[in-house]
Amino acid sequence: MTRSSDVGDPVVGQIVSALLRGSHLMPPGTLVDHLTEATRPIGVSTARIYLADLQQRRLCPMPDGSGERPEPLMVESTPGGRAFQTITIRHVEMAGGGYRLWVPLSEGVERLGVLELCFPHGGAKPNRTTAERC
Repeated sequence: MTRSSDVGDPVVGQIVSALLRGSHLMPPGTLVDHLTEATRPIGVSTARIYLADLQQRRLCPMPDGSGERPEPLMVESTPGGRAFQTITIRHVEMAGGGYRLWVPLSEGVERLGVLELCFPHGGAKPNRTTAERC
């Protein structure tokens, strides 16, 4: 019997598989670009990885191939920071339409940072179950 929560599993499995296949050869500066490309099947237009500083006060963006570098996020005052603090996925509607998911990144009990996934205006609303399985 297939549960509705299982519907996203094949797509999420493909995303993880694509990243793992190339990860051992990938320079760290290209990880964000590979992540964005791998998440396109679920409707993501932009993906970013933010890693916490040692004091866990700021979330610093990993570089991508665009040469742009967004400002670090303050943990205390941003939706990404709230996702990091509470280790829960945060769903935010963007000002121009579309949606942003903030997904906490952790290794065991150690909080590492957050993943920002942007879904464009007019696209499908992100599926919470799929995001939780990422």
